[in-house]
Amino acid sequence: MSGQQQPSSELPPALSHHPASAARQNSQRPWVWATAILVALVAFVVPYCFWMSRNQVDLPNSDSTPRATATSPQDGKTAQIVDEIVGLLDAAKTAPTAAWSPTRSLRAKQLPMSAEELYKLAAPSVVKIVVRDRKGSVICTGSGFFINNEELIATNFHVIEKADSVCVIGRDNKTIDVAGVVARDEAADIAILSALNNVLSPNYLQCSEGELPIGSKVYTIGNPLGFTNTISDGILSGYRENDRKKVIQTTTPISPGSSGGPLISPDCRVIGITSFRVKDGQNLNFAVSASYINEL
Repeated sequence: MSGQQQPSSELPPALSHHPASAARQNSQRPWVWATAILVALVAFVVPYCFWMSRNQVDLPNSDSTPRATATSPQDGKTAQIVDEIVGLLDAAKTAPTAAWSPTRSLRAKQLPMSAEELYKLAAPSVVKIVVRDRKGSVICTGSGFFINNEELIATNFHVIEKADSVCVIGRDNKTIDVAGVVARDEAADIAILSALNNVLSPNYLQCSEGELPIGSKVYTIGNPLGFTNTISDGILSGYRENDRKKVIQTTTPISPGSSGGPLISPDCRVIGITSFRVKDGQNLNFAVSASYINEL
């Protein structure tokens, strides 16, 4: 029918497909990404290079005398700081290392120890004290411990009160003589002895400057009834006064021969000197406060 209009085979412009145009768009996308990446790199690298040029410092060379050089007053301050840091590092390398002792090592730790660890550290510093009369006969034995590296030994005054001569025996059965009593507090029942040619122990125990809370774990190392370097444990039961002197009540066993030994906290510091017990009671044991040692 010639009068009828034939349907058009063309699509509307909005729906028409243009393969050539799409191909051109796809071919342009890699260039767009490459340009974006290049711009980002330039935006980062340029400020970084500028910063490096403003803060550039030549670090010290092992073969050169100057430690740092600078190109501006501001850089000079940076070089000075670097020079001081390098100097401190050099001083630390050449500084002498302090001799080991329980006192120094435990300042860094400050942690409660097991009984095994505490005994290993403290036992070498504890000695057996043998007291003799003029005839050379043994009249009593007790305990003591080194309190510093000047060969000084702390013990109870009543242990050496009637002595004509005194010697101390270490854990390895080595014996050294005592030169004399360098300090004493009879009211507090404390005596400080000076040992001759200490070959028993290079270590010593430090006395605590504070008080442990009641109920804290405590240890003793001593020579009860002559049994050398016996360790026992208990708790701190309380703080009392005996003849106007502060004493520490503890459940840690104390027997004849224990007098003069250290009462030790879990961080291996001496808080008291084991001194006496109440015979008619149970677990009523007492130690003189270590604060009196610090006052001598």
